[in-house]
Amino acid sequence: MLNTNQKAQTGDVLLEALISIVLMAVIVLGVALITGQAAKNISETKSNIFVVNALKSKLISQSRDELCGQDNVIHMPDSSEITLSKSHCNSEVNVEFEFTTNGASISAAKTPTKINAPIVVSATVNGLDYSVGGVK
Repeated sequence: MLNTNQKAQTGDVLLEALISIVLMAVIVLGVALITGQAAKNISETKSNIFVVNALKSKLISQSRDELCGQDNVIHMPDSSEITLSKSHCNSEVNVEFEFTTNGASISAAKTPTKINAPIVVSATVNGLDYSVGGVK
């Protein structure tokens, strides 16, 4: 026997629950994607800082002969090795010195002098080029 006072079920609550579950899934996937990208960027930034600091350390701690005379390698934290490329090892540049004292220029001191060009140490890691030293 059918009760006429019984309200017909339309499924509105079920539909609302389904929509809220779908929205929550989209939000959770978005947060997971952003978190993964942030972790990747942090890892790349750490690698970049390590390479630049290693290049600077090579320039500071080694003499010109040591830098230019041997194959230099950076040992990365993940046990990989990066071979450095060097430029201007055998280059010389002409420099002219001019001294000025109290606004008066001493022109006799403009003698060209040859000096070693600044060494540029560079490396390529994950498609990115890093260079330290030299003159721009």
